[in-house]
Amino acid sequence: MAVGTAPLTEDFALTVTPACEARGYQPVLEGVTERLDSGLPRGASVTNTDPDFLGYMHEPGWVFGDPAGRTNKTGGSGGFAIVDSDHHGLHHVQETTLTSAAVDLSKAAAPTLQFASDLEPRVNGTALVDVSLDGGCTWGNVWKKAGYPGARGPEPQIVQLPQAVGRPAVRLRFTFLGQLSGWWGIDDVFLGHRTLREEVAPSGSIWDGPR
Repeated sequence: MAVGTAPLTEDFALTVTPACEARGYQPVLEGVTERLDSGLPRGASVTNTDPDFLGYMHEPGWVFGDPAGRTNKTGGSGGFAIVDSDHHGLHHVQETTLTSAAVDLSKAAAPTLQFASDLEPRVNGTALVDVSLDGGCTWGNVWKKAGYPGARGPEPQIVQLPQAVGRPAVRLRFTFLGQLSGWWGIDDVFLGHRTLREEVAPSGSIWDGPR
């Protein structure tokens, strides 16, 4: 469209990406949300891998509590899951994975992962989220933070998963690798169909009322 010197008005249709945070729009979530208030969710598991470094302990990894009293700064509330590498100290090493149960996304047109996060970074720490479309047989990475700047909370992390459309057994795994490498707390993990609904402005006016 060419624009000359005269004023011109044109209407445009705007599309809001379901995975974004847009002012004037409210997310609508249809799926499974794990609040992580009651410890390890049913069907989930924690795996701590021993790298066999002499003099180093590989446990604990992911825990459901707050061993260092950091409080929940993910943006969620109540209990949360955390890998606290700094708290466990010099002679601990973390290669720990929190794996979810399988979730049926066969009816989700816009599959999305959303989770609250508080990642205090160190140069030698890595946080990963992988997704499996076949119940845990194979995995692919969908989110990664290595070193700085991390993702200090409260900050929702939103990841679209178009590859999960029509899949009946989708699983997530959250992996932290480090040694004296800050911490990673997560909460309110949602997996399902995420859309945005336009917020309706309240009727009337601030000037309405008795005169």
